[in-house]
Amino acid sequence: MRPSIAALALLAAAGAASAQQMPPEFAQRLKESYRDAFALYDANRDGVLTRAEALGSNLLLAQFGAMDFDRSGAVTQAELARFLDAMPLSAQ
Repeated sequence: MRPSIAALALLAAAGAASAQQMPPEFAQRLKESYRDAFALYDANRDGVLTRAEALGSNLLLAQFGAMDFDRSGAVTQAELARFLDAMPLSAQ
């Protein structure tokens, strides 16, 4: 059973210290949840997530500032990938 997005949001918001203790399988599922949520909440399917679009997802909203590397007010797919690559215990 996959963890709920709400549970994943709580873990993501807990910070890097707890993320470093995640098993690799869970880290991979967390990354997949971010990708799935990005695709789901990108309402106009332009590959860019605005803060308004992210309002529907606790997972994305909790980390929006961390994902918006250029502080443009939107998260591109490249920024999402950069955020996920920096996540501890990468399962690449």
